[in-house]
Amino acid sequence: MIRLGRPSLTRRRCGTAGRRSARSPPAARAYADGDPATVPGRMRQLGLTEEEALGAVAAFVLTGTETLVSYLPRLVALLHDSGGWTGSRGTARGPTT
Repeated sequence: MIRLGRPSLTRRRCGTAGRRSARSPPAARAYADGDPATVPGRMRQLGLTEEEALGAVAAFVLTGTETLVSYLPRLVALLHDSGGWTGSRGTARGPTT
């Protein structure tokens, strides 16, 4: 796993990350189709190479994952503190008026 907080990567990790992320079949297919309704297709229309476009998609996925991972615990804490989360089953309650 590669985290955003890591200041640098070894050559081995860079190679591993590149092999794992560079070939996302759905993203590669979207790039090949060139559909401007998709991010890879739009990047193709803007002149990015397939490698550049798929690298950007991989970066978007990585940053989105990191954002979600940091957001979920905060959301649970806010729900708990506000009374919106009750019981050990995690049953959500709607707002009270």
